[in-house]
Amino acid sequence: MAKLSDLQTKYKALDDQAAGILEARDKSGQEFTPEQKTGYMALIAEKNALKDDIQLEITAENERKSRALDQANAKIVTPEAKAAKDFSWNRAINQIIGHKNLDGLEGEMNQEAEREMKAAGIVKSGNVAIPAFLMGFKGVTKDGVRNSDIMGQQRDLTAAGSSTGDELVEDLTKGHIFALNIAPKVISTLGATVLPGLTSDVHFTKSGTATSVWATENAASTETTPSTARITMTPKRLTGYTEISKTLLVQAPGIVNAIVARELETSTNVALDAAAYSGSGAAGQPTGLLLMASGINVNSATTIDREALINMEQLIAEDNADIDMMKFVTTPGLRAMLKNQRTDAGSAPPAP
Repeated sequence: MAKLSDLQTKYKALDDQAAGILEARDKSGQEFTPEQKTGYMALIAEKNALKDDIQLEITAENERKSRALDQANAKIVTPEAKAAKDFSWNRAINQIIGHKNLDGLEGEMNQEAEREMKAAGIVKSGNVAIPAFLMGFKGVTKDGVRNSDIMGQQRDLTAAGSSTGDELVEDLTKGHIFALNIAPKVISTLGATVLPGLTSDVHFTKSGTATSVWATENAASTETTPSTARITMTPKRLTGYTEISKTLLVQAPGIVNAIVARELETSTNVALDAAAYSGSGAAGQPTGLLLMASGINVNSATTIDREALINMEQLIAEDNADIDMMKFVTTPGLRAMLKNQRTDAGSAPPAP
């Protein structure tokens, strides 16, 4: 309780301080200065943070009291309490389903219930009955009147019945199923250079080609001057965040962090890939390959067939850019269409 008391004292001090600032502002008839506004908002934020801590301490204290009460009650074990604890509905029902006679504690309780019902003038119905004390009832009122309303009732409970059993089925989380996303980091698997950890503009230099010429013996050599240029890349800001309540973190420590971290990582990598292909170059986006003004070959073919695909490789090779392994990136629909392409008009579709 000492921690809760300290938190409540601190909260009251912050509340009084914030109220004092607000009262002084109201008396002066002036608006908050930037400094006063910053200070006042800081106090409110600290108060809100303390509310969660105070609520958590109250919950913990209530749990401690409940546990202490349970422990105290557990020390008092009457025969009825022991029977109530050991009685198993599951065992009784399974015996009935298996066409067996009730035995053990379940059989004893059934016999006791039959004696109670006979004394009360109630005709037994059903396969198994339990005495009133198992339900927390005595079966007779303080005035000695039989409580037939309590003893004679029966109800159906099913796991699928709303408000009649489904709430009693325990929830057990065995894992987390993530949403299906576009495969991330595709651009890096194609050979793109990734430079992580950059914080400022990045510059690259490039040069044109040098030219060598043949000359006769003793003839003067021809000078060649390769062109040079500079490429500048500026940082772009890709953002995303998820709010997680303190209560949720307490309920599932570590699990929530891991799930949210993976989702944010995946969404970031998918967005990076999309920008690398088709980024608009505006509104904070980088310019994607498909929208670059120069340096990108475009195949003018109006249909996609074997000839068009080979010509795409030809255009790259003619620019001496067929470095390492060349790869294709396409959509699932186009991939399926290409796999169904015939080599020529008379051939059958290719084998899958």
